[in-house]
Amino acid sequence: MKTQVSSRLLTCIILAVLAAMAGCAHKCAYMDFVGSLDKAGFIAPGATTLPLQVVDTQGQPAAGIEVTVASKTGHIRLVSDSKGMITLPLSDDLRRENPWIVPQKGQHGSIMFLTGGRAIATGEQRVYVSLDDKEKIAGDHFTVWYPPECSAAALAARDVLARQCDLIKRVTGLEPVSWGVVILPEMAKDKSYLAGFAWCYTAEEVQSTHFAKVNAHEWTEATITHTLRIYDADHANRFIGDGLAEYVAFLDTSTQSARSLDGLKQAGRHSFDLLTNFRAVEGHPDDFASSKKMLELLDKQGCPEGYPLSFVFWYELSSQAGPDVPARFIAMMKDSKKKDSATAIRLLEQISGQKDLRRRLTEADVDNAISVIEKLKDAGPAAGTAAEKQ
Repeated sequence: MKTQVSSRLLTCIILAVLAAMAGCAHKCAYMDFVGSLDKAGFIAPGATTLPLQVVDTQGQPAAGIEVTVASKTGHIRLVSDSKGMITLPLSDDLRRENPWIVPQKGQHGSIMFLTGGRAIATGEQRVYVSLDDKEKIAGDHFTVWYPPECSAAALAARDVLARQCDLIKRVTGLEPVSWGVVILPEMAKDKSYLAGFAWCYTAEEVQSTHFAKVNAHEWTEATITHTLRIYDADHANRFIGDGLAEYVAFLDTSTQSARSLDGLKQAGRHSFDLLTNFRAVEGHPDDFASSKKMLELLDKQGCPEGYPLSFVFWYELSSQAGPDVPARFIAMMKDSKKKDSATAIRLLEQISGQKDLRRRLTEADVDNAISVIEKLKDAGPAAGTAAEKQ
């Protein structure tokens, strides 16, 4: 997850934390979903429904799956739609009863995760954005919601998402997770905007390279982590989730920055341990009760140096061993019972034929990373396309 400067991405961490709490292989309690969200302030006052997604064991949307809320006052039967979505009813009575949520018999391998909201700002005041009054454009694995006055921006966003959907498929070998973008005419910088499972942007933002880079990163990381559950297995796997997300974002936008490495360079540090210092952000819903707490958590665990260093790891590995390395690696990780970082490194060494990958991760070369990124900048806007064809 991008956790450095952009405050837009703060609640992406909430998504991961709540997804891990809400994921279940069998039945799970109603308040496992609702209680965490209530505490974090992610359910609008008076809301009567909560969108959830049913996914299979590979992290892909599972359609036609029956889920039962086993209330004592009468079972509530829900069936997932073509995108795996169900709508969980919300009520004080259900909160008090805390009934079991049970996937249909024979579907115990399915899991459910919160598709959650993301905020754009660090303000304590949250704005809940309704999708009911928005027009929408539906694409392959994505939807764009927008008011009529933002139709041009919506078409621009559609083109970006369609391009990135194909890129994620090619690089990772995975079907991207369902994705959503909401476009608004404007948003106050001192407020946080929540729109169910979609990201909120202004019409101006979605027509920028920044939007393309952020979206490519987050969509790729969500696809990989939801499919492989690598952060659940080992927090040291962040070099995979964020590293490959940075790599895909570079292929799409030809942009990457080494600015976050300036501090290491000035301190005379020439190497960096990605496995020890660049770990998946850990937190509890209480940590996200306010933006102040979120920022404090990010200051402790964000580790901005890890983004360019993990990007260079994947860029060089793909350049040296072939652009199909990420997809081959992900396929092998999907089949592997173990998904810890040691297993990941072993599989990567097997695929690439290179036996020094652990050292390259624990002693990531800061000077080399700066040099590589500067050369890519000099190569100009075609650098990403050229990298994918290597």
